[in-house]
Amino acid sequence: MQTPIFATPEDAEIAFYKAVNHGNLSDLLAVWTEEEEVLCLHPNGTLLSSLEGIRESWREIMGGQAKLQLHFRRVSYWRGSLIAVHHLLEELHSAQEASGVFRVTHVFMRGAYGWRMVCRHSSPAGNDFVMRQEVGKRTLH
Repeated sequence: MQTPIFATPEDAEIAFYKAVNHGNLSDLLAVWTEEEEVLCLHPNGTLLSSLEGIRESWREIMGGQAKLQLHFRRVSYWRGSLIAVHHLLEELHSAQEASGVFRVTHVFMRGAYGWRMVCRHSSPAGNDFVMRQEVGKRTLH
């Protein structure tokens, strides 16, 4: 299989969700960088810091009886020349497992094969969660 090239971090992100929603582990893994330094924090608090750990975790998640559907809405993002950070709201739908809303951060890095995911952090948003965005000028400290 030829390595896909993602021209933008958004292309990589869309490919990630398409792979999850179709239960395609190899396409999901193609979104991740092959660098040694990767992180994936699942909503249950499990922190994975290797491609092998990420592969096995997603194999288990996607290998279950219930087909997962993840829908996302990008809330904010920042992109530099080599790094991009996306903040999202994600809705999980599953016939047999609990559904929910999650706050998600994706970090992408641009390399020889385009943009790849280097970090995914997902945490439960809670039942009374409302996404608030600051309006107006922001000051960096």
